[in-house]
Amino acid sequence: MKRIIKASLSMLALLLLAGMARAEVDIPNSQGHDFYRSIGMLRGALRCSASFVQVSENTQAPAYFLTNGHCAMDPFPSASGNKVLLNKPVDYTVKFNYFTDTKENASIALHIDKLIYATMKETDFAILSAGASVQELIELGLTPYKLFQEPQQGEPITVAGIPVAVDALQLSTCLADRTLDVVEYHWHWYQMVKNNCKGIAPGSSGSPVFNQHLAMVGIINTTSIGHVGETCYNGNPCEVDEAGAHIDAGKSYFIPSEHFTGCFNTDSGLFDLDQFSCRLPTPPSVEIENYPYFFSGLKASNQYWKFTLKDQETRVRYKEVRLSDQKESCQDINGYSEPVSGMTDFSGWPIAVDREGVHQFCLIKAGDSDEPLPEVIQVFVDNTPPLEAPEVFISPNKTAFQPIFQPPEYSDFYYATGKPAELNCEKVTYQRYYRIPIRITEHPTKVCLYGRDYANNESQYYEYIVE
Repeated sequence: MKRIIKASLSMLALLLLAGMARAEVDIPNSQGHDFYRSIGMLRGALRCSASFVQVSENTQAPAYFLTNGHCAMDPFPSASGNKVLLNKPVDYTVKFNYFTDTKENASIALHIDKLIYATMKETDFAILSAGASVQELIELGLTPYKLFQEPQQGEPITVAGIPVAVDALQLSTCLADRTLDVVEYHWHWYQMVKNNCKGIAPGSSGSPVFNQHLAMVGIINTTSIGHVGETCYNGNPCEVDEAGAHIDAGKSYFIPSEHFTGCFNTDSGLFDLDQFSCRLPTPPSVEIENYPYFFSGLKASNQYWKFTLKDQETRVRYKEVRLSDQKESCQDINGYSEPVSGMTDFSGWPIAVDREGVHQFCLIKAGDSDEPLPEVIQVFVDNTPPLEAPEVFISPNKTAFQPIFQPPEYSDFYYATGKPAELNCEKVTYQRYYRIPIRITEHPTKVCLYGRDYANNESQYYEYIVE
């Protein structure tokens, strides 16, 4: 493919700003919006949003702040999809009353010293505490939100959060869509509510979702706005339905409040994971070590599951599923093996690399047969090379050429340069690009370029003429 490059600019920022400028997104000041004072800008494991909630009539109960699990714990290790953390000391901060006109001089800052609960297993949820009571925060001028059941499909909702780029409270309105499962990177979240609210961006994670009666019905946790490629990678959430695991561009997903409302004692106002009505996952009974690399395929170096169990005395049952195959799920007890020893060698277990899609290896402790709480190892099998031309940057004076990395699609590049009449991109010897701009010393110059994705699939080569 030949391209004559005379200028280079990225449209991504312009497109995002255009989307946010629509009527569905508002960045209000504080006047007339007291209701949203109790949404905070959280600096935790990541920069996120959080909300102050009241779960009982007991105002002397601890004040709880709700956000996403990935905002309160390290989300990137392979094991994060199976972790459950309880009662951990932390050193986080949150600022409430964070409007455009109050964030500098009138915000309410609190030190968060305790993580009450956090997980990215099956859902993406965390509870934080600042060591203050509900009453003490009310006296600071904050009004806690009350939790309500999830909205019905087609019901109006408002996402109220603090995206990093906006750095102030932003309101996004849209309609709630259907409920489905979502997979992204190492994580598999069940029964999330889809929506098409605009302006959801980094920092929006943990934003409370309100229904038309201003009752809190959920927490935003991910979006496919700005996704790259079609793999279920970090920042590329895939929804799971009858078509398998796939990306629906421009959609966001939130955790319905029914996932966690049953986990609070309505008399004491305390979080209680052992309550019969609590749907949140408990700490794992099977601990996995040495997770495999997330991407695999026919050309990938990693074609085996390659993991071990920490406690080899534990007897387990297992099965493999592919989310592209209808009705297969780790949560379905059907299909699990007979109990085997925890010393079983899973490290040489082959992945079905000829079948694209999200593959899962499911493990449950022997005896957990009625409602299994599986530990899930997730691998994306990708045999499709990058199909779109890579983005490139050419310096204004036309003396430097840079391909733009776009993981997971373009994670490696190879190039060659020469005179246009003499360079044949099909026969030239390519060299690896090491993120050092390619110098252009004469004009015109032809650049031959191809890339590889994380599964080691090669794109076609592309030709660029620098005039």
